[in-house]
Amino acid sequence: MMEVRMDLEDANTLTDVITLQTVVDEKLAYYCQAFYQAYQQKNWQIAVQNAQKLHFLSNLRNSITVKQSSFNQSDDIDDLYV
Repeated sequence: MMEVRMDLEDANTLTDVITLQTVVDEKLAYYCQAFYQAYQQKNWQIAVQNAQKLHFLSNLRNSITVKQSSFNQSDDIDDLYV
């Protein structure tokens, strides 16, 4: 999952960021389901590991949103000089 964080730092276009967002959303869905199953089976160690991954992924998703906003804002800046 760290590779996604590194890819986010290297993302130069909005398309790159949106692609990473899709990857992270898929991983969030997977680990959410994995956490739920581990919790229902009372496998606490696996549940905690999945919760940690969910925490990391949610922080990564927030970073993606911030980076995506920076691309959107840079498009709007041109309008200020018209």
